[in-house]
Amino acid sequence: MAGCSENEEAKASKEPVSEEQPAAEEAAKESEPEVAEAAIHNVEEIVKEKGKYDAQQMTDQQKDELLAELEAAPEGMTGEQAYSLAVSLVAADIETAAEKFEAIDPVITIDSSTPEDSIEVPEQETINVAILLDASGSMAGQVSGGQKMELAKRAVQTYASDLPEGSNIMLRVYGHEGTGTNADREMSCSSNRVVYDLGAYEEQAFSESLDQFSPAGWTPLAGAIGSG
Repeated sequence: MAGCSENEEAKASKEPVSEEQPAAEEAAKESEPEVAEAAIHNVEEIVKEKGKYDAQQMTDQQKDELLAELEAAPEGMTGEQAYSLAVSLVAADIETAAEKFEAIDPVITIDSSTPEDSIEVPEQETINVAILLDASGSMAGQVSGGQKMELAKRAVQTYASDLPEGSNIMLRVYGHEGTGTNADREMSCSSNRVVYDLGAYEEQAFSESLDQFSPAGWTPLAGAIGSG
């Protein structure tokens, strides 16, 4: 590869330079469509971004103007250029909200002069976690590391065991009935059920819930989410 690069450079150095080339390059640059400047990616600057249009409170006329600007966008933009254009047009104004958020002081300071009856420590909210596990036929497939289903069960078990003390967890499976054939599609697409009711994590009971099914039918993802 290095040898090819050197040969190309040597060949280029021997070719005569056309006087028309700089002018052609300059003309090409002038004909390139203008795009928005590179958008900011760090959090501090993102909160200061404000788009030309308020996406939450646009009039019909503003919607038409926005649509016209999008339709007039140059073809062949890079992902960064498209992102920058979108930000310049519809970036939400969150600076005021961000300032209020930053102004919150979460620290509770207690010293020897603080009366005991004046200390109000907020109660910790209970963590409730619902896990949806795909048990459709596609989970029988092999990926790097093993079968999809076995890897998924292992990951779910590890996640559940690492939840903070006092957390509640629920496990719902879907696509675990029938087969991948058209004859079983209706039955399979309506199959989703809770196999571990919302409650404290108990390792043995949770493991038994995970181990009672294998990859089977179709994938009723929307139905499982709606049931959650």
